[in-house]
Amino acid sequence: MPADPAQFPRDDLAAKAASATVQVVFAYKDSPTDWKFRRLPLHGGLQEDFRVRIESAAQALQDELVGRAYDPEWDLRPHEFFYLSNDPPVGGDFFTTLSGFAALPDFEERKRIRAPSAWVVVAQLEDNTLAYFGARIIPSAMLRRNSPALRIVYRDNAFDTLDDTVVTLSPDFHWIAWQDVMIVLDKNNFHAMFRDIPALVAKVEEHMATVTQHIGIDNADDFVTRIKAYPAMMVKLQRIIDRADMHTRPPDVLRNYGQEYGIAVDWNGDRMVFDGSVEKQWNILRLLDEARTLGPVTGKHWETSSKVEV
Repeated sequence: MPADPAQFPRDDLAAKAASATVQVVFAYKDSPTDWKFRRLPLHGGLQEDFRVRIESAAQALQDELVGRAYDPEWDLRPHEFFYLSNDPPVGGDFFTTLSGFAALPDFEERKRIRAPSAWVVVAQLEDNTLAYFGARIIPSAMLRRNSPALRIVYRDNAFDTLDDTVVTLSPDFHWIAWQDVMIVLDKNNFHAMFRDIPALVAKVEEHMATVTQHIGIDNADDFVTRIKAYPAMMVKLQRIIDRADMHTRPPDVLRNYGQEYGIAVDWNGDRMVFDGSVEKQWNILRLLDEARTLGPVTGKHWETSSKVEV
């Protein structure tokens, strides 16, 4: 995967989407790492309609959006996407199973239909690679045939009851996966699909033990409890362990860094003090993530979560 999102071949994806062969699949989430799938038989021009939709999404990715490295604390703006590795793939067996889409069972209407968790367009491109365009389906988006809701449809100049199962699909994709890269277009829906909360919780104390081997933290038990309550904080701690080394630096280095970049961490001698207030609860994690820099020309402080060396 290219380290810089600007190097991701978005123009190549957009060009190949114009001639892709597509299949649509419903995904059913048993757990964050266990999934089942059903292929959707498509009639009329639906297959081409879905191909046009992925081509439009790929064009928008190429022409309108700017990538940034994944940061669970950051709220994506309308013109931004998160860019992260999909190797190993997120979602446990999601992509390994989906890559064999040709052998998946077809969707069948039954008396009791399980609501799908997501819909995915699997695009087979001209170079024989597979690109995946997916979106979450919320339970209320599916109206079953036996639903007590009164469903009416306008046809032949009058309203009539609708007896068939109806699924409303999102007008936008929430993520795109291609060439071991995950493009996140909607952070909240992406997290709802793929974030493995139990696995993150299980790692918090281990990661905190790694940090406190090097730097003491007062109120550490309260800090651990707070981190476990917020998935974004757990992911931030995971990232600190995976790719940062600020927690191994001497207390003076950490203290000076916090002062230089305005990260308000309280100190008790050489120990950091966790402050559980809303204003300060993130500050130790922000400091340890070393995600600030000074622009030499503007003189302004910037958030630099991408950690791309230049």
